[in-house]
Amino acid sequence: MSGRRIQDAAVADATVLAAKTPSLTVKAGTNPETPPSLTRAGLSETLVGSLGFSRSKAEAVLSKMLRLIQDGIVDEGQVKLVGFGTFETREKAARPGRNPRTGELAEVSARRVVRFRPSPALRQRLSIEA
Repeated sequence: MSGRRIQDAAVADATVLAAKTPSLTVKAGTNPETPPSLTRAGLSETLVGSLGFSRSKAEAVLSKMLRLIQDGIVDEGQVKLVGFGTFETREKAARPGRNPRTGELAEVSARRVVRFRPSPALRQRLSIEA
């Protein structure tokens, strides 16, 4: 098994563990119309509570996982987390646009963006819990 696959498997295992953890810390936004979001601090607190990690260990594990995902996206162009989804890069061509303040025509430059596609399991879970 290649080093990247081992890393992907470790990230996937941690993602599945976080998904199975019943008490995630969710931060409510300041806007009452905006749904609450799961934050980095909330994920870290979940690792502390569910696995008994120290706060520094939980933050180190979370930072390493996020760094592995970022590196995979940048270096490989794709990261697949089985049961969760796929992050992949796409090239977007330059296109015409407008300055919203002035209405003046402007060109939106070409760029590389990240796209997330949820796995069938996540899509099914979303449709059941909706």
